[in-house]
Amino acid sequence: MFCSCDLATDLPIRPKEIFDGATPSAHAVGTRALARLALCSGDDSWLFVAERLVDLGAPLLEQHPSAVVDLVLAGAYVTRGVEVVVPGEPNDLSEHVRSLSMSNAVLVTGDGPSPLFEGRHSGYAYVCRRGVCQLPASTVEELEQRLDEVRD
Repeated sequence: MFCSCDLATDLPIRPKEIFDGATPSAHAVGTRALARLALCSGDDSWLFVAERLVDLGAPLLEQHPSAVVDLVLAGAYVTRGVEVVVPGEPNDLSEHVRSLSMSNAVLVTGDGPSPLFEGRHSGYAYVCRRGVCQLPASTVEELEQRLDEVRD
């Protein structure tokens, strides 16, 4: 992710912020946002872009991970991101997921034209990783079992 618009012509080069400082780098923030967008929308094209951004930082991730901590965290969304889809109105299942502290996970609830809701029924929770979903859970206990299988 560049730190200036590609229309800026008064710069000799376009700066790219990849190292974290007091705040996360623009590269890491953009990568994480794209990975979360992919998980929330079911659109793998966003995940492809996020994977490419992680690949660009691979040498730093391998040699100096402490310099790019937020890119490490963004990479976890790309490689181990979890979708928890609960179609319909908020219920005990969605509230349980909201109460948990889960890294690399997104909760998608409601209804609408999202491909994540297609063929899925209200009253169930679907736990998925990289497009592969477990059996739907209808109770908090079942949901907790499904989540245990994907927790890192």
